[in-house]
Amino acid sequence: MMPSPTTRASELRTPYSGRAALEGVLAEGCEMQHAVIRQYGTQTIVLLEPSSIRHCFITNAVNYRQAAARKRLMEPVLGESILTGEGDISVKVRQQIATLFNRPALETYAARIREHAEAATGDLDDGVGDAAAMTARIALENLSLTLFSGALSDHVEDLLSALDAVYDAMHGLPLLGEEGGVAYYPHVDRPARQDAARRLRQVVHGIVERRLAEDAPRGDLLDRLIGLRRDAARGDVSAEQMVGDVVTFIIAGHETTAATVAWALFLLSRDAVALARASAETDRVVNDGVPPGEWPDRLPFLLACVEETQRLYPPVPVITRQAIEDDALPGLDIGKGSVVMAPVRLIHRMHRYWDQPGRFRPDRFLPGNREQIERYSYLPFGLGPRMCIGAAFGNREATIMLAVILRRFRPRYAGGADPVPLLKVVLRADNGIPMLFERRQGPQR
Repeated sequence: MMPSPTTRASELRTPYSGRAALEGVLAEGCEMQHAVIRQYGTQTIVLLEPSSIRHCFITNAVNYRQAAARKRLMEPVLGESILTGEGDISVKVRQQIATLFNRPALETYAARIREHAEAATGDLDDGVGDAAAMTARIALENLSLTLFSGALSDHVEDLLSALDAVYDAMHGLPLLGEEGGVAYYPHVDRPARQDAARRLRQVVHGIVERRLAEDAPRGDLLDRLIGLRRDAARGDVSAEQMVGDVVTFIIAGHETTAATVAWALFLLSRDAVALARASAETDRVVNDGVPPGEWPDRLPFLLACVEETQRLYPPVPVITRQAIEDDALPGLDIGKGSVVMAPVRLIHRMHRYWDQPGRFRPDRFLPGNREQIERYSYLPFGLGPRMCIGAAFGNREATIMLAVILRRFRPRYAGGADPVPLLKVVLRADNGIPMLFERRQGPQR
């Protein structure tokens, strides 16, 4: 890797923080370490150097909390979620939920994910469909079957419709070129968001109410969330108190996987060599009778395709925190109240850290290569105390879903132009990802 050059800041004081603040950041030889943006009375520091990201998000993470603007953006949807709490409560939540994501649990979920994915993709060759919508449905149903004991299954359409309405109310910016999502909060149609949030919360309220009325615990994620909320309240809780907790996990638990699989299908459809290699690898594993729980370990190239997709299209393209007290980086003071930002999508496309960063090259994540990736230059699931607790679950699920699809079908992109990624808190395609699934002929060996 290139040695760290002298710190240099680019500053912008206009109301909009677009390309000018980071001009040239994606060019070869760029030496910029951070950009300082001042807008709407707030200083935002865009971090481009792994050591600075590590300092703010790990070493001195205690000095940084959720950015107030992000909290305001999602508060009507999430309410006061126990999962987004600060300090000790956040640690306790992770400890209580962690066993649901250990290796034995993940292997148990794998068989259900494979079975459901096969049933849900049986008719994909009936015409052109939106891969983004399809994967969202499958991933939400997987979440229900694995972590919620089926509690969401009768409400999948209502949940997806309400979530779509929430995101439609956020007029996201296209993530193209050097902008990279620096204008990190989308503009919001507040009345539309309020209505969509109300619809979503009503559906979840009913789901929680039914679980609270049950006598026998199931020991799943929903039960654990209820237990955590009861501990925090030192007694009984109402369904309304639980809504934000469940909504948070519904969004985090299916959106990232769904987006990854949809974007991976698009990328593979544009790379015949990678598609053939991934399909052949999948055929060998299935033909050898490998249990689904072992698939991710036996599908290194397919897993590499998943990780390379998350490099090019990270589900959460920007991570932000806000300073509680003054802090400092080499050559830069971080004042109390300043927002620090890790622009994940930009860092994932910088020549400083990646060879041919704009190309889909799964080999970079194969054993022997991935060890050369500079730490904190690859952040698809965040980092530090708030790193996604379900990262391993999501990657295993995405690998299994892709394997099921590639075993039966050859995906062909059916759009006239490439889909444009939009920042709407999570990364979504502007008009979906239209895909034609052509059924493969003959035995796949």
